[in-house]
Amino acid sequence: MVFTIKLVSVIIPVYRSEHFIAKCINAILTQTYPNIEIIVIYDPSPDNTLNILEEFRDRINLIVQSKKTNPAYARNMGLRISKGEYIAFCDSDDFFKPKKLEKQIEFLEKNPNVAVSYTDFTIIDENGKVINEIKVPEWNRKKWMMSGFITFSTVVIRRKVIKEIGGFNPYWDTSEDFDFLIRASSRFNFKRYPESLLKLTKHSKSLSTNIPKVKMNNNLILRIYKIKPFFTFFKDQFYWKLSSIFYYNTLRDKLPEEKRKLSYIKRFIGFSTKY
Repeated sequence: MVFTIKLVSVIIPVYRSEHFIAKCINAILTQTYPNIEIIVIYDPSPDNTLNILEEFRDRINLIVQSKKTNPAYARNMGLRISKGEYIAFCDSDDFFKPKKLEKQIEFLEKNPNVAVSYTDFTIIDENGKVINEIKVPEWNRKKWMMSGFITFSTVVIRRKVIKEIGGFNPYWDTSEDFDFLIRASSRFNFKRYPESLLKLTKHSKSLSTNIPKVKMNNNLILRIYKIKPFFTFFKDQFYWKLSSIFYYNTLRDKLPEEKRKLSYIKRFIGFSTKY
C-alpha cells in the first residue's frame, strides 16, 4: 500500500448476537489494513452477547446502552465517537473478508471523486456454508432505488458524507440504511468495487429476514422522496442541512420508544421532533 494509512472506524450495532459476534469482531481484528478502530454499540440482549463482548474490551470501543433502541440510533452513537477519516459499517452477524478494508480504502484513495464504495458479497448460512455468490450491479441510482442492491455491511464512506448529510434517521426501525444512502447518493458519487469482500449470514433472527416490513419501509421512503413539486425546495434547503445538525450533533439524546411510531410527514421532517 503506497497511500497514507488513514484511520478507519468500523461501527457495529449489536443485539442478540451471541452466535456471531466473536467471529464478526475477529474478522475485523485480523484485517490486513493496519489502522482500524472498532466501535461496538450493545443493546441489552436476553443472551450471552455482553459476556462475549467483554472478552474483547481491550481491543474495541464498547458502548453499553441501558435499554434497547434500534440500529439507526446505535449507528449514530458510533458515528458520534468515531474518529476515522473513513467509516465502515458491519452488522454483527456479517464477516469482513481479510482484505476488505485494505482494498476499499486503496480504491477510495485512488478515486478521490468517489465518496461511497460498495462491493459484491457472499451469502452463507449459520454454519458458514456458502449459499450464493452475489455480484451487484455497477452504480445506477435509479436502478438501485428500485432494487436496493447494496448490502450495507459492504459500504465504506468518507467522513465528509456524514458532515454533509448527517447520520441515520432513528424514526426508521428498519430501512434506515436505505434512507441514509438515498440522502448520500443525492450529493456524492458511489462506485462498486468488483469483488466479494463480505460474508453475509442468512438466519431466522436476522432483521433483514423481515422482508415485508423492509419492503414496506423502502417503498414509503421512496414515496417521501418523490413528493413534488411542493417539497422539492423544502427537501433541498431544509432536510439535508437540518438533519445534519440534529442527526449528527444531538446523538447523545435518548430515543423514546413511543417516538418511533410517527406519521409519514414526521418521519420525513425528522428534525421537527428532537430525538
